[in-house]
Amino acid sequence: MKPTFGLKSAGRPFVHAFLWFAAVASMPALAAEEAASPGVNPHRLRVQQWLSAVPQAEGSAATEATTVVDGKPAKPGKWPFMVSLVDKSNSNNYAAHFCGGSLIDSKNVLTAAHCVQGATANSIQVLVGTQSLVEGGRRINVTRVTVNPGFTADPFLEGDVAVLRLAEAVTDIAPVVYAGSTAQDDAIAPDNSRTTVMGWGALAWNKDGPEVLYQAPLVRNTIDECNGLSLYNGELTANHVCAGDLQNPGKSACYGDSGGPLVGKDGNGKTVQIGVVSGGPRVCGDVPGYFARVGAYAKWIKQQVAKP
Repeated sequence: MKPTFGLKSAGRPFVHAFLWFAAVASMPALAAEEAASPGVNPHRLRVQQWLSAVPQAEGSAATEATTVVDGKPAKPGKWPFMVSLVDKSNSNNYAAHFCGGSLIDSKNVLTAAHCVQGATANSIQVLVGTQSLVEGGRRINVTRVTVNPGFTADPFLEGDVAVLRLAEAVTDIAPVVYAGSTAQDDAIAPDNSRTTVMGWGALAWNKDGPEVLYQAPLVRNTIDECNGLSLYNGELTANHVCAGDLQNPGKSACYGDSGGPLVGKDGNGKTVQIGVVSGGPRVCGDVPGYFARVGAYAKWIKQQVAKP
């Protein structure tokens, strides 16, 4: 299967990071306009400006077809470790949300590097204890932002993981177990098995995200299968997980889901995180998206968690 949109820039079809406004072509102009507007989320704006340096596709996204994530609302309490990264200056959780993340122990959150690249700890809070962006939960300050030193935008957001240190311990929520090695994530979610992605991202191109957490089942594809698509052109690596459905496209993460977890189940039915939402095609769900492979970065993640 090949991408239906076929837009190319710098020799490849357009690929985006899964951020709320990530596919806007005229980033600098938009940034200047929104910077003067009240209520603008500075983190979404910062990410737009960062992505403006990445090769952009020609043409207008508004003319492209939309593809819904095709997920469903998660049952209350289904994913207690799921958190929202929010702009500290905005008390409205829905408006303040800009990325997802996962609680990996009582004081540390795993997210995508591109979510927090260039951000300061005192500008971010983490919303925990709720699957709704309009009610419940509590915000916790962040004291440290650590971006994987190997993070690079090209090709395809290699090393796209970061760890946030919380100002206070979360003792009433069980953290997610994350894969400790690539061998473990292969055992938990082998190629062609089912995984689950979740987030508050857009349900369709150029649409708002939901107020409640959504989830969608995704098939884990082989890297060779995804590299065979003209979209990725052989540039995904063993440090990525590629997940979607080559036979029945439609389900996917989308803008605003960045940093959230991709999970599988171990032999005892326990949820284990194997990926971090990273990027994919402009039209969400058109072809499989890619995730930072947690097992490939487990040693680095553990080092950050162990730091005082």
